[in-house]
Amino acid sequence: MNLNWLKKKGLNMLVLEDGDVGKTMTHNILIFTGFVGGHGGAIKASRTYKALQEQGENPILVTESSYVPKLNRFGLIPDIIIEKGSSSEDSHRRVKPVLDSVDYSTMISFGPRTFGPRHAVENDKKVVIVDGGLPPFLGQLNTDHEKDVYSQATLYALTCHFPWEMPTDVEEMYGGITTEVLSQPLDKRTEEHFKSLKSGDTNIVDDVRRKFGLNGRKSLFIQIGYSLFDERNFESNGGWLKRQEYDLAHEFIINLLETLQQTEEPPIVFLDASVSAKFERYISDKRIDVQVYSFLPADEMVTLSRAVDLNVSRCMRGVTQFQISATGGYDVVCPCPTDYMHEDISVTFAENLGLIRQFPFNMGELGSSLVEYVGSDHYHFSKERRMESWKQMNEKRNLIKRILEVHQS
Repeated sequence: MNLNWLKKKGLNMLVLEDGDVGKTMTHNILIFTGFVGGHGGAIKASRTYKALQEQGENPILVTESSYVPKLNRFGLIPDIIIEKGSSSEDSHRRVKPVLDSVDYSTMISFGPRTFGPRHAVENDKKVVIVDGGLPPFLGQLNTDHEKDVYSQATLYALTCHFPWEMPTDVEEMYGGITTEVLSQPLDKRTEEHFKSLKSGDTNIVDDVRRKFGLNGRKSLFIQIGYSLFDERNFESNGGWLKRQEYDLAHEFIINLLETLQQTEEPPIVFLDASVSAKFERYISDKRIDVQVYSFLPADEMVTLSRAVDLNVSRCMRGVTQFQISATGGYDVVCPCPTDYMHEDISVTFAENLGLIRQFPFNMGELGSSLVEYVGSDHYHFSKERRMESWKQMNEKRNLIKRILEVHQS
């Protein structure tokens, strides 16, 4: 038996490689993470983990090897790490014996993939799958999105900061799956930080404005990460990214950068460092002041999104959009990729509620349209509506409360 115990920050981390069998560990709640792109799942897992601890629970955290840095960034150190498989079938094979070694009653799985949840349903455990979107497809046995697992899961929780209602045709497409639209998770410390930003704590926000030189010029924060531009995420490489989605994301950034340079008074633009490097030739004009950022502390990222004049998001139901809404930030959405996790449908739903303004990612004069939107009547009242919508979701459709209801049932 090859057990490799790693000591880090005073905690034990068990790495189980192929063929390892660990001693049986007893935990009421198992949090399963990984096998997804981006940082949204890691943020939600972190806040859920901490919120459950606040409720007296002691979850065990299980993840796959490539996901560890994302969890570490948001303050989590996994208890067990599984080596990621070379295929869906291989990942299923690696996950099973590891989860066999944990005696748990409820699994909370972040992301739509079914490597963890399959173990739960096969062993008559309660399982809550948490994700911002519905599964991209309903597959057969040994795929990463198994239809039978979804239909047997206790709950598929769709995290959202507004009361999204799925259209009838979408509901029918996922018939047999128990879904609920619930709030984004929050722990107490994060909630207090959000409240301080929402109330206009000038010390916190002004410090960030000074640090990043937001000195009266209009500022835009382009809320898009590198995962949509990384060829390693292609489906052909075992990832989740379709070529069409990759191409649309490129078209969006190129159009945005080019049209921003044509505005009368080009704004300060905040852009992920890796994304900026990929599109350097579209920034070389220097008419726009592109400020690159890389791995800012989580709280500072949230505060920066509150401090800028306008956030430009690619989706409506994501963690970033929620954080902007909960802290009183200003935002618009350019749905991209289109036809992706029903984001184009949900942003139209939100727009009809007066919560957001959407701009097609490929529209002509996109840059000037965004700059001109800053300070408009809709700019101000939609922010107020988003804050109230989140408040209602947090009170009436609270994800943490629902998880505990499932666990205690």
